[in-house]
Amino acid sequence: CKEIWRCPSCSMKLLKGRASEILQLTKAHQKEGYKLGFVTLTIRHSKDDTLQDSLDKLLNNYRKFQQHKYFRYLKKSTLLGQVKSLEITNTHQNGWHPHLHILYFYQTKTTNVIEPIQQKIIKDWAIYTNGLEKAQNQQVVYTDKDITDYITKWDAIQELTNDFKKSAKGVKPFQLLTIIRKKQHFFKSLTFQKSLDFTKSLWLEYVETTKGKRRITTSRKLNQLYKIEQKTDEEILGQKEKGEKIISFS
Repeated sequence: CKEIWRCPSCSMKLLKGRASEILQLTKAHQKEGYKLGFVTLTIRHSKDDTLQDSLDKLLNNYRKFQQHKYFRYLKKSTLLGQVKSLEITNTHQNGWHPHLHILYFYQTKTTNVIEPIQQKIIKDWAIYTNGLEKAQNQQVVYTDKDITDYITKWDAIQELTNDFKKSAKGVKPFQLLTIIRKKQHFFKSLTFQKSLDFTKSLWLEYVETTKGKRRITTSRKLNQLYKIEQKTDEEILGQKEKGEKIISFS
């Protein structure tokens, strides 16, 4: 069905395919001796905000933010491109929480220049969105493990297979689906039926709002520069899975 936001099966396969492309990009970038950085950007939100309002605010602000003087300077000097991943969570206390995980590809071989750049990015972002600087996050990416950690932040497999509990980070959409399927009493401040009805309403709101949205976006310049072929969703879903031997017994 090609629904990366709504179908657990297609989402798993599509994210796995995109992960392979991202790893190819990062390895080609690191082969040149260049460095990577990782930033998480959020916006202020409340329980009363709809997902549509919060999502529009986040995406529109980031699009406009990239036109600001400092960001334009980075694109002309140090920043080759980016991979942007949109993640959405929900907490009963604070409502919908859309945020961006962004992997920046820098044209520099020196790591100590990256952290000041990213600190300024999140400081300028907090000012621009009237948000909190401490709510943002940045780190320099040194190893393949760092890249893998980045990718697992948008890994649907984890959403489906990991046990989850209420936390400040909230519940992810496919976890909402699991709650509905298993008829779990997740929002303990509500009665069982109201909790289940509320979970269903959150899932339906999520389904409608994410329609047509991009989950992962890669700068076209990066694919062209490193000659990485970016497959269509249809091509990724059409690939046959190879069997993998886990263990054998005599």
